[in-house]
Amino acid sequence: MTVSPSRFTALWFARSVTEVSAPGIIGVALFLAVGWHSSWPDIGGLLHGAVAAVLSVAVPYAVLIWGVRTGRWSDRHVSRREDRVLPFLITLASVVSGMVFLLWADAYRELTSVAASMLGGLAVTLVVSLAWKVSLHAASAAGAATATVFVFGFSPLVAGVLVALVGWSRVRLGDHTAGQVAVGAVLGVVVASATFHALG
Repeated sequence: MTVSPSRFTALWFARSVTEVSAPGIIGVALFLAVGWHSSWPDIGGLLHGAVAAVLSVAVPYAVLIWGVRTGRWSDRHVSRREDRVLPFLITLASVVSGMVFLLWADAYRELTSVAASMLGGLAVTLVVSLAWKVSLHAASAAGAATATVFVFGFSPLVAGVLVALVGWSRVRLGDHTAGQVAVGAVLGVVVASATFHALG
């Protein structure tokens, strides 16, 4: 079957967006950006963000890669819903360790808010995933976009467009339905908004 150039380009672009917007990549970028912003020109916040990123994101991602290579899980995005519980629990424990570090280090409130919203988002999507395949990419992207609105004053419209692009890529690749993407995005926005409002 021949794939038209336009279809090939769309699939390539969708795959690129999906890879760039992987929850792990977004998590690391958010911790570093918020850490840098919270204490600039001092680098203390950036260092706190870097340690939190390693504990909360890099460690569970390394475990995920090991699981994929050993055949425990199908792929890095954990596409099969039934495979998600253990990676979620490992990630939750890792995020808790990152949050404990931030609290111990008396890190800036913006950083602890990021960790708390990540923890809440993971917990909610885990519960939903027990019965239904919600989009983790959409939830992560929406949560991070909401955080950038609170921390950097980023335009909600631009943030929404970027989240929509991530959602489109997941649907275009056939990994999720529009409903799964929409629910993930709503969960990400609601949890992050509630967390940042609560922590001020």
